[in-house]
Amino acid sequence: MTETTTAPPPATVKQIAYLIGLIGRHVTDIALPDVLNAEEASELIETIKATPVKARHTTETGYYAYNGQVYAVVNRQSGPGVYAEILRVKEGQPPRWKFVPGMVGQLRPEYRITADDAPLHDLFAAHPHLALEI
Repeated sequence: MTETTTAPPPATVKQIAYLIGLIGRHVTDIALPDVLNAEEASELIETIKATPVKARHTTETGYYAYNGQVYAVVNRQSGPGVYAEILRVKEGQPPRWKFVPGMVGQLRPEYRITADDAPLHDLFAAHPHLALEI
């Protein structure tokens, strides 16, 4: 008598969708294989959940360069949290910081710059009042 083995069931649509979301939200180099059974999918889910979550946006105060603009992320004066201001430089007018609603959600840690980086260094040397307490 021969024994028959049954193949494990394939991964469910929910498992695959969950894996795709996890891969997008976590720091991992794991790629979704072309063929995956339900047990392998469960194991892969647990493996990815054990990796760090990607930073969605910055919550660290400081200066940021993004899309050719300079931003400052500063602490709220009333309550917890941070917000972003854009540096506005218009000819014939003194430079100034202006609040940008929702911008802090687009700034990532990798966009961070320091006050010593160009163009901030020269700008702050010419206009010291612009340097924020960050």
